[in-house]
Amino acid sequence: MTITDSHGAALVDTDATTYANGFVGFWIPKDVTGTIVVTKDGKTAESPFSSDPEGATCVTTLPLA
Repeated sequence: MTITDSHGAALVDTDATTYANGFVGFWIPKDVTGTIVVTKDGKTAESPFSSDPEGATCVTTLPLA
């Protein structure tokens, strides 16, 4: 799992195990935009994010393709 800001700096770069409900959680600093990338068994999901006041507090649509 990697979460990078819009400048390419890594905010998160780690292996992660989901909770029983399929979710995993990370705290991101406010007013940051960037990209979330999840990779598992050769499949990758990618999504932009924003932690500004209009940004989503939860990203739930990262299907592995």
